[in-house]
Amino acid sequence: SPWIYWLIWAIAAQIQISLPGHFFPHNYQYWLPVLAVGGSWGIIELFKWKKTASIIVGVSVFLGVLYYEHRWFYLSAKEWSLAKYGASLVKVDELGKEVSSLLKGNEKLFQFSVEPGLFFSSHTRLSTKYFWIDLALDKKHPLKQKMIDSILHDLEKEPPELFIDQLNFAVGHRDHIIRRWFYDRYRPLEGNEKRAPFAFYVKRGGGLDKKF
Repeated sequence: SPWIYWLIWAIAAQIQISLPGHFFPHNYQYWLPVLAVGGSWGIIELFKWKKTASIIVGVSVFLGVLYYEHRWFYLSAKEWSLAKYGASLVKVDELGKEVSSLLKGNEKLFQFSVEPGLFFSSHTRLSTKYFWIDLALDKKHPLKQKMIDSILHDLEKEPPELFIDQLNFAVGHRDHIIRRWFYDRYRPLEGNEKRAPFAFYVKRGGGLDKKF
């Protein structure tokens, strides 16, 4: 019976949600295809026995979902993001566009943060091979030191023009070796009070430093 496979799928979805142990709201999207397929199969099976009832159930589900979701389609992408995530992602997008106006050609960016949107919105290349800095903060992670060494090697080899520090991220790691590396070589860019909770730093003696 296909329902056995569906049940296995449902169990696997819940396991996938549970394994990280965080239970973030977006983790539950793994249930979406499971419920969509299960609901569709259920209506098809019901149609074999009671056609009228299956049509009533199908139309009722459709109208219910439409009633619940239709309001989102009247929102712009910015309004949708503000409603769902608050101002954080909109801020990242705005800062990414500012980065795009600052950096030219092959000039690069490094962020002490976990916001890949900064790269996406700025169309800027990474200065190291890592999007995420969080593993370099995890004392228990077996690859922590290897990641730190790799990042510092890349930074020494080709220092980026711009460093972005997310001040409300990893507040217990203000003295982290990667942050210190930048603080020793970069200076704050004017206007950081408007970029909070992010702060821009430019390489001393670099192109942006001379420009500003």
